[in-house]
Amino acid sequence: MIRSLYFFLSFIFILSSCSHKSNYQNELFGDDKAQWIQDRKSIPLYDSLFYLEEQAPVFRKTFKIDKEIKNASLLITSAGYYVAFINNNRVGKNVLDPAWTDYSKKIYYSEYDITTLVQNGKNSVGVTIGNGFYNPLPLKMWGRINLRNELSIGKPKFILKLIITYHDGSSEEIVSDSSWKFTYGPIIKNSVYLGTHYDANKEIRGWKSPDFDDSLWGNVEVSASPGGKLEKSFFPPVQIVKEIIPKEIYSKDKGVWIVDMGENFTGTYKIKVNGSPGNTISFRFGERVYEDGSLNTMTAVTGQIKRKGVGGPGAPEIAWQGGSYIIGDDTSIWYRPEFTYHAYRYMEIIGLNKKPKIDEITIPANIDPIIAINKFPVIIINAKPEIAPIIIIPSTPKFNTPERSVINSPDAAKITGRYTYDKRFSHMSVTITKDHCKCILRFCQFDFCTGSTSHYTHAQNSNDKTLQW
Repeated sequence: MIRSLYFFLSFIFILSSCSHKSNYQNELFGDDKAQWIQDRKSIPLYDSLFYLEEQAPVFRKTFKIDKEIKNASLLITSAGYYVAFINNNRVGKNVLDPAWTDYSKKIYYSEYDITTLVQNGKNSVGVTIGNGFYNPLPLKMWGRINLRNELSIGKPKFILKLIITYHDGSSEEIVSDSSWKFTYGPIIKNSVYLGTHYDANKEIRGWKSPDFDDSLWGNVEVSASPGGKLEKSFFPPVQIVKEIIPKEIYSKDKGVWIVDMGENFTGTYKIKVNGSPGNTISFRFGERVYEDGSLNTMTAVTGQIKRKGVGGPGAPEIAWQGGSYIIGDDTSIWYRPEFTYHAYRYMEIIGLNKKPKIDEITIPANIDPIIAINKFPVIIINAKPEIAPIIIIPSTPKFNTPERSVINSPDAAKITGRYTYDKRFSHMSVTITKDHCKCILRFCQFDFCTGSTSHYTHAQNSNDKTLQW
């Protein structure tokens, strides 16, 4: 799990084209109209309290459009993860957005074209936010590393700006501010590591609709920024990229179903749950099974927390990957968790009232596919067989800047589009030709091209912010 976490959530370096501008600072958030907003609950005072149920907040605002729309864009980011909606429609295909950064230094935002989602008359914009790595559990990885002591942390929050341009040449902005309303939704726990728990009985019917009555909702709290500079994301987002079909579904014990996906991967799941109102469907994951076919949860444990007392106060004795769904009024419904992912091959399901079918777990082409998020953009610049592949190696989560970055350019060739990552080292190595150097490395905001070979070393505590993110 930790290994996949490094691969998946480390910063993504993308070589820019010659036409790309090196300055990613976008001034659309620079006017201070949009504000960071959050709910009004306080973060727990004691580590053990982080493991209790804590519903994820949902936010909304309505607005009216009375002119002919030319185009509309949504700019949004969060400290933690977010999902945004316009008039009952989910915005974009990104998941686990924004990319993980040191929130006190830099925060990437995404821009979406929502022209087809807004309408004349009344509209609504809604947002749900999750903990992500801004509000991690105080798990003591390997019995000693508490991410809350290592990362920039705080209470999840978001900032948003919706820009509408009209055919008459005028424009309008809807921003996150004190006028928004909030309440708490059906996600009762969410952790990147341990999974998401969902109680359908706490769903708020129609909350994404423009006509929903939110008069009983609370007023949001305007918050200070996490501190990081807002910059537009310039690399591919995390999205659904692959459909995985289970190889087999079998039962080892009564009421316990094991789903064999046929391969290890990093992603999540979408399943058709069925049962009676109030029933709990539980999920656990592993990369292997025991000889008798039962799930080996020890193969997918967070931070090697495998016995009591290792993970800290309140932590589970075994920090396995899991999740749950409590059935509400809809007794047969498709479910996919937000704000988490898993590394696994086998999924254990307990609580279904019948054996799941293959097409109730693996999604056919006409339905959103099961997520497989192990498709990473990585960079190899290598045309000559005698030149070793060039590996872009991101830094470890503890330091959000590379401790050392080295760029060598013996007579290599062009970008092939193939990508590779290695998390074992805290340095980056890129091989390029002199001709390609300036345009390829412009994302660094630094001219590395001083000759046929260019070198750059970035110390962790350097005042040079070139390679920080």
